[in-house]
Amino acid sequence: MNNLEKARSLLKKHLLSYGFDPNSIRRIVEEDLAFLTTWELPPDPPEKISKAEAIISFSFGYGPAKTEAENTSDQYDPLRYFFGKTNEALAETILKYSDGSRPVFAQWEIAEALKERGEVLPAQQVAKPGETYLGTSSVVKQFIDNGLDQFKSVLLIAHKHHAFRCREITRNILKEMGVQLEITIPILPGVYDSTSVQPWTRSLKDWVEYEVGNRFQNRYRGIM
Repeated sequence: MNNLEKARSLLKKHLLSYGFDPNSIRRIVEEDLAFLTTWELPPDPPEKISKAEAIISFSFGYGPAKTEAENTSDQYDPLRYFFGKTNEALAETILKYSDGSRPVFAQWEIAEALKERGEVLPAQQVAKPGETYLGTSSVVKQFIDNGLDQFKSVLLIAHKHHAFRCREITRNILKEMGVQLEITIPILPGVYDSTSVQPWTRSLKDWVEYEVGNRFQNRYRGIM
Protein backbone atom coordinates (compact mmCIF):
# COMPACT_ATOMS: atom_id res chain seq x y z
CA MET A 1 0.00 0.00 0.00
CA ASN A 2 1.50 3.34 -1.07
CA ASN A 3 1.29 6.59 0.92
CA LEU A 4 -1.80 7.86 -0.92
CA GLU A 5 -3.65 4.59 -0.34
CA LYS A 6 -2.74 4.69 3.35
CA ALA A 7 -3.96 8.28 3.61
CA ARG A 8 -7.23 7.36 1.93
CA SER A 9 -7.78 4.40 4.24
CA LEU A 10 -7.11 6.44 7.39
CA LEU A 11 -9.24 9.35 6.21
CA LYS A 12 -12.14 7.05 5.34
CA LYS A 13 -12.11 5.54 8.85
CA HIS A 14 -11.93 9.01 10.39
CA LEU A 15 -14.87 10.33 8.35
CA LEU A 16 -16.95 7.23 9.07
CA SER A 17 -16.42 7.75 12.80
CA TYR A 18 -17.92 11.25 12.46
CA GLY A 19 -20.96 10.02 10.56
CA PHE A 20 -20.17 11.28 7.05
CA ASP A 21 -22.44 9.74 4.42
CA PRO A 22 -20.95 7.35 1.82
CA ASN A 23 -21.22 9.80 -1.10
CA SER A 24 -19.37 12.54 0.78
CA ILE A 25 -16.68 10.08 1.84
CA ARG A 26 -16.26 8.84 -1.73
CA ARG A 27 -15.80 12.36 -3.05
CA ILE A 28 -13.37 13.43 -0.32
CA VAL A 29 -11.31 10.23 -0.35
CA GLU A 30 -11.33 9.32 -4.05
CA GLU A 31 -11.51 12.74 -5.71
CA ASP A 32 -10.58 15.62 -3.42
CA LEU A 33 -7.58 14.00 -1.74
CA ALA A 34 -5.73 13.92 -5.07
CA PHE A 35 -5.98 17.71 -5.15
CA LEU A 36 -3.90 17.85 -1.98
CA THR A 37 -1.34 15.19 -2.86
CA THR A 38 -0.47 16.14 -6.44
CA TRP A 39 2.37 18.66 -6.26
CA GLU A 40 4.35 17.94 -9.43
CA LEU A 41 3.10 17.02 -12.88
CA PRO A 42 5.23 14.58 -14.88
CA PRO A 43 6.61 16.15 -18.08
CA ASP A 44 5.20 14.98 -21.38
CA PRO A 45 7.47 13.36 -23.99
CA PRO A 46 9.37 15.64 -26.42
CA GLU A 47 7.27 14.58 -29.41
CA LYS A 48 4.10 15.80 -27.69
CA ILE A 49 5.76 19.02 -26.57
CA SER A 50 6.86 19.74 -30.15
CA LYS A 51 3.23 19.67 -31.33
CA ALA A 52 1.95 22.36 -28.95
CA GLU A 53 0.64 25.34 -30.93
CA ALA A 54 1.03 28.04 -28.27
CA ILE A 55 2.47 28.69 -24.80
CA ILE A 56 0.56 29.85 -21.74
CA SER A 57 2.52 30.96 -18.66
CA PHE A 58 1.52 31.88 -15.13
CA SER A 59 3.66 34.00 -12.81
CA PHE A 60 4.62 32.98 -9.27
CA GLY A 61 5.15 35.81 -6.79
CA TYR A 62 7.07 38.98 -7.64
CA GLY A 63 9.36 41.54 -6.11
CA PRO A 64 11.13 42.77 -4.10
CA ALA A 65 10.06 46.40 -4.28
CA LYS A 66 12.25 48.86 -6.15
CA THR A 67 13.92 51.41 -3.91
CA GLU A 68 12.69 54.29 -6.06
CA ALA A 69 9.05 53.27 -5.65
CA GLU A 70 7.09 55.92 -3.76
CA ASN A 71 4.42 53.52 -2.56
CA THR A 72 3.63 49.83 -2.76
CA SER A 73 0.63 47.93 -4.09
CA ASP A 74 -0.90 44.47 -3.76
CA GLN A 75 -0.57 44.12 -7.54
CA TYR A 76 2.55 43.76 -9.59
CA ASP A 77 3.68 46.91 -11.39
CA PRO A 78 7.08 47.08 -13.12
CA LEU A 79 7.52 50.66 -11.91
CA ARG A 80 7.22 49.53 -8.30
CA TYR A 81 8.57 45.98 -8.24
CA PHE A 82 11.17 43.72 -9.77
CA PHE A 83 9.62 40.68 -11.47
CA GLY A 84 11.63 38.37 -9.18
CA LYS A 85 13.83 35.30 -9.49
CA THR A 86 11.01 32.82 -9.97
CA ASN A 87 9.48 34.66 -12.91
CA GLU A 88 12.96 35.05 -14.35
CA ALA A 89 13.28 31.25 -14.29
CA LEU A 90 9.88 30.91 -15.94
CA ALA A 91 10.90 33.33 -18.70
CA GLU A 92 14.06 31.29 -19.29
CA THR A 93 11.92 28.16 -19.58
CA ILE A 94 9.68 29.85 -22.16
CA LEU A 95 12.71 30.74 -24.26
CA LYS A 96 13.74 27.07 -24.30
CA TYR A 97 10.47 26.12 -25.95
CA SER A 98 9.62 29.23 -27.96
CA ASP A 99 10.93 29.08 -31.52
CA GLY A 100 9.26 32.30 -32.67
CA SER A 101 6.33 30.53 -34.30
CA ARG A 102 4.39 29.77 -31.12
CA PRO A 103 2.37 32.63 -29.65
CA VAL A 104 3.18 33.21 -25.98
CA PHE A 105 0.42 34.17 -23.53
CA ALA A 106 2.06 35.42 -20.36
CA GLN A 107 1.20 37.06 -17.07
CA TRP A 108 2.70 40.54 -16.70
CA GLU A 109 5.59 39.58 -14.43
CA ILE A 110 6.84 37.00 -16.93
CA ALA A 111 6.30 39.34 -19.87
CA GLU A 112 8.57 41.89 -18.16
CA ALA A 113 11.23 39.23 -17.58
CA LEU A 114 11.04 38.33 -21.28
CA LYS A 115 11.29 42.00 -22.23
CA GLU A 116 14.56 42.27 -20.33
CA ARG A 117 15.85 39.51 -22.62
CA GLY A 118 14.73 41.33 -25.75
CA GLU A 119 11.50 39.35 -26.21
CA VAL A 120 8.56 41.75 -26.31
CA LEU A 121 5.11 40.15 -26.40
CA PRO A 122 2.13 41.72 -28.17
CA ALA A 123 0.02 43.67 -25.67
CA GLN A 124 -3.00 41.43 -26.21
CA GLN A 125 -1.03 38.37 -25.10
CA VAL A 126 -0.08 39.81 -21.69
CA ALA A 127 -2.44 39.33 -18.73
CA LYS A 128 -2.42 42.41 -16.50
CA PRO A 129 -4.32 43.21 -13.28
CA GLY A 130 -7.18 45.65 -13.21
CA GLU A 131 -8.62 47.16 -10.05
CA THR A 132 -8.85 43.80 -8.29
CA TYR A 133 -6.30 41.06 -7.60
CA LEU A 134 -5.46 39.03 -10.68
CA GLY A 135 -5.94 35.39 -9.69
CA THR A 136 -5.36 32.30 -11.81
CA SER A 137 -8.95 32.23 -13.11
CA SER A 138 -8.73 35.87 -14.21
CA VAL A 139 -5.45 35.18 -16.01
CA VAL A 140 -7.03 32.29 -17.95
CA LYS A 141 -10.04 34.43 -18.88
CA GLN A 142 -7.75 37.19 -20.20
CA PHE A 143 -5.89 34.61 -22.28
CA ILE A 144 -9.22 33.44 -23.71
CA ASP A 145 -10.27 37.01 -24.47
CA ASN A 146 -6.94 37.38 -26.29
CA GLY A 147 -7.51 34.34 -28.51
CA LEU A 148 -6.39 31.27 -26.54
CA ASP A 149 -9.52 29.37 -27.61
CA GLN A 150 -8.34 29.49 -31.23
CA PHE A 151 -5.72 26.83 -30.49
CA LYS A 152 -6.07 23.08 -30.09
CA SER A 153 -3.00 22.46 -27.92
CA VAL A 154 -0.80 24.53 -25.61
CA LEU A 155 2.35 24.18 -23.57
CA LEU A 156 1.72 25.22 -19.97
CA ILE A 157 4.65 26.84 -18.17
CA ALA A 158 4.40 27.63 -14.46
CA HIS A 159 6.31 26.97 -11.25
CA LYS A 160 6.33 23.18 -10.89
CA HIS A 161 4.33 23.33 -7.64
CA HIS A 162 1.81 25.78 -9.13
CA ALA A 163 1.27 24.00 -12.45
CA PHE A 164 -1.35 21.55 -11.15
CA ARG A 165 -3.70 24.35 -10.09
CA CYS A 166 -3.04 26.28 -13.31
CA ARG A 167 -3.84 23.23 -15.42
CA GLU A 168 -7.00 22.28 -13.54
CA ILE A 169 -8.43 25.82 -13.56
CA THR A 170 -7.62 26.26 -17.25
CA ARG A 171 -9.30 22.95 -18.08
CA ASN A 172 -12.36 23.80 -16.01
CA ILE A 173 -12.94 27.23 -17.56
CA LEU A 174 -12.48 25.94 -21.11
CA LYS A 175 -14.75 22.96 -20.43
CA GLU A 176 -17.52 25.32 -19.35
CA MET A 177 -17.07 27.13 -22.67
CA GLY A 178 -17.20 23.88 -24.63
CA VAL A 179 -13.61 24.36 -25.83
CA GLN A 180 -11.33 21.36 -26.27
CA LEU A 181 -7.70 22.21 -25.51
CA GLU A 182 -4.88 19.74 -25.01
CA ILE A 183 -2.53 20.91 -22.26
CA THR A 184 1.08 19.72 -22.44
CA ILE A 185 3.57 19.94 -19.57
CA PRO A 186 7.35 20.37 -20.13
CA ILE A 187 10.09 20.16 -17.48
CA LEU A 188 9.23 23.04 -15.15
CA PRO A 189 11.41 25.15 -12.82
CA GLY A 190 11.08 24.97 -9.05
CA VAL A 191 12.83 28.19 -8.05
CA TYR A 192 11.55 29.90 -4.90
CA ASP A 193 12.39 33.54 -4.18
CA SER A 194 12.99 34.38 -0.51
CA THR A 195 12.65 38.11 -1.33
CA SER A 196 9.20 37.80 -2.94
CA VAL A 197 6.59 40.36 -1.91
CA GLN A 198 4.09 37.49 -1.64
CA PRO A 199 5.21 35.52 1.45
CA TRP A 200 3.48 32.31 0.34
CA THR A 201 5.85 32.05 -2.66
CA ARG A 202 9.11 32.34 -0.69
CA SER A 203 9.66 28.63 0.06
CA LEU A 204 8.11 25.21 -0.46
CA LYS A 205 6.88 25.18 3.15
CA ASP A 206 5.22 28.60 2.76
CA TRP A 207 3.62 27.52 -0.50
CA VAL A 208 2.19 24.21 0.75
CA GLU A 209 0.69 25.86 3.84
CA TYR A 210 -1.00 28.44 1.62
CA GLU A 211 -1.95 26.20 -1.29
CA VAL A 212 -3.76 23.45 0.62
CA GLY A 213 -6.51 25.82 1.74
CA ASN A 214 -6.52 27.58 -1.61
CA ARG A 215 -7.09 24.33 -3.48
CA PHE A 216 -9.99 23.32 -1.26
CA GLN A 217 -11.56 26.74 -1.68
CA ASN A 218 -11.21 26.58 -5.47
CA ARG A 219 -12.50 23.01 -5.49
CA TYR A 220 -15.71 23.78 -3.62
CA ARG A 221 -16.30 26.99 -5.55
CA GLY A 222 -16.28 24.86 -8.69
CA ILE A 223 -13.15 26.51 -10.10
CA MET A 224 -11.05 23.33 -10.04
